[in-house]
Amino acid sequence: MKPKPPVRQVMETVSSGGVGTPILTPRQVSGLPSRFSGRVRKAAAVLAAAGLMAVVSLGTAVPSQASGSSSGLNSEEVLNCSFNAKACVYANDAKKWAESITEWKFPIAQESNHNTRSDAFRHCSWSAALSNRVGFDTAWQILSTHETSAKRQPEAELRMDMANNYTGARIGLEARSKGGNDQWGWIMNKCEKLARAGQLEVLR
Repeated sequence: MKPKPPVRQVMETVSSGGVGTPILTPRQVSGLPSRFSGRVRKAAAVLAAAGLMAVVSLGTAVPSQASGSSSGLNSEEVLNCSFNAKACVYANDAKKWAESITEWKFPIAQESNHNTRSDAFRHCSWSAALSNRVGFDTAWQILSTHETSAKRQPEAELRMDMANNYTGARIGLEARSKGGNDQWGWIMNKCEKLARAGQLEVLR
């Protein structure tokens, strides 16, 4: 497994899909209307709506490793999901799983879950589980869209989340290469070990 990169390097990977593969992010897509006709804008809206419908329909068909599932997508994430709806179902599934094990490993009654090791563990587990399922490139695009489209998020928190997402995404690939029947269990233990050892990014 590669060592954790500097936070600045992690942030720079947003524009390259994480591993040097150029991607068109929803924010870049949002700039298209000024250069295209109203017909294209309508087509883009239909495509985004179709993506959301696919997310909803797939949610009842994809096996889940988490209890429950809900979309909770913002407009930029919906647009991103219109191009890869199945991966977004997996992303939501992994997110719910990460939230449940975070409450188990780092109960909110014992410590804050904001900008702490609990928060870092959740991001590590979520991104690792997603990368384990869909691969680094797709996972990193989904994770980057989620973080960069968040409203009113301080830059320090964005950097923290992106750094922990990067670490987790790499762990997910490592778990896949190792194989085994409980890869998410291995991911959970790995992220917990890093969190308790102070090897994930935190602000307090």
